[in-house]
Amino acid sequence: MKIIGAGFGRTGTVSLQQAFDHLGYPCYHMQEVMKAYRRGHVQQWAAALNGRDMDWEALFAGYEACVDFPTCIFYRQLMQVFPDAVAVLSVRDPEAWWRSYSKLLGLVAKASLFNFVPLFREFSAMNTKLVGKVFGGAMDKDTCIARYKQHIADVKATVPAERLLVYSVKEG
Repeated sequence: MKIIGAGFGRTGTVSLQQAFDHLGYPCYHMQEVMKAYRRGHVQQWAAALNGRDMDWEALFAGYEACVDFPTCIFYRQLMQVFPDAVAVLSVRDPEAWWRSYSKLLGLVAKASLFNFVPLFREFSAMNTKLVGKVFGGAMDKDTCIARYKQHIADVKATVPAERLLVYSVKEG
């Protein structure tokens, strides 16, 4: 792992994934969690969200970058496991982030209609744990924006400056 995305989802992470892939750094994104369902990635992330130790190197085998949820909330652990990696903190205006994220939540809620399919049921359960860990289960605008801002401040305070790139999606 050479690049660890520390920015929340909905901060240009799909564009970053595509850019990293294009530059020759295969990138792990939330989309990969579902694609790798048969390899146990949903279950592994659920275990990580429950506080279990992870074999990060095995999980990210074949990838050189990661962005989006759930990887962004494990940036501290990943920075230790991959000491030569740099962190990219993608950010955007908090109000714009909330508008985008709240729309995504609506889509995720609709996906729960398919919980009779094991993939969707397990993904939904993992996502519920993720929301609980990140937002304390609260999904109101003020709580989510406060947590979003706190995450940005935590990353900036935690990651050494020489290993951190802060990228605003407004930069193009």
